Amino acid sequence: MSERRTWNGIRSISSRAVAFGAVLTLSATAVATANVDAAPAWVTVVNDSFNSGSTYPSHWTAYNGPYGSGVDHNCAKPSHNTVSGGYLHLKMFYESSTAGKCGAAWYTGGLTLDRSLSAKNQRITIRFRVVETGGIQAHRIIPMLSPNDGTGIGEEDFCESTPTTFCSTFLHHADDIGRDRMKYFLDLSQWHTWVFTRYGYTVTSSIDGVPKLNFSGNDMSLPTKLKHVVLQQECNKLGCPATHAGSEDIQIDYIKVENA
Repeated sequence: MSERRTWNGIRSISSRAVAFGAVLTLSATAVATANVDAAPAWVTVVNDSFNSGSTYPSHWTAYNGPYGSGVDHNCAKPSHNTVSGGYLHLKMFYESSTAGKCGAAWYTGGLTLDRSLSAKNQRITIRFRVVETGGIQAHRIIPMLSPNDGTGIGEEDFCESTPTTFCSTFLHHADDIGRDRMKYFLDLSQWHTWVFTRYGYTVTSSIDGVPKLNFSGNDMSLPTKLKHVVLQQECNKLGCPATHAGSEDIQIDYIKVENA
């Protein structure tokens, strides 16, 4: 066999191998792309518009008493969650009566979704605004995904703030260890529609249809565990207002929760 014929044969075999390899590579790439880009099958588990009746659905449970970070500024009361005018209201105002679990004090609203609707991957769509009177501002997280195990590890605070000029998405591993934060500057006293999506190790957000956050993490920043939706309102970390007048009303037009 001549050297030329041997080289031509090798070249022919190599060309076929390269071509075959290219097909395999393209096929693998197509499969990988399909897996990455494939949209999850979202199943709606909550779709509340609050357009009828005078109370919220039974899959919501009201907080009653201190949230856990101090009686003097974190006392919730079920009667501070109401439905009227087509909205769910979470109201913060002072009560002089001693009937609440914190006696005469500032009380807030707060609701948690039934744990049976928890998931590792969720998409939350919510439209809300904040109405303040008398200069009263609460610290609010609307909404939050809270770990079912109660550790706080992997909590996802999607719109957290005290002022109404901005709020932040804050993903943290424990109570005081931040992993990622994005601040949105906008007027919370106006209506806005938010979509927050947790899928795998990715969290995305949009406001009024405009994409904002796109965070990719790992099992440290976004632990894979069951979480439930929370709507939280409380006095800020410096304590409740010195006055007994004024109020804050978080008005939620609708909330939709989907599990992947």
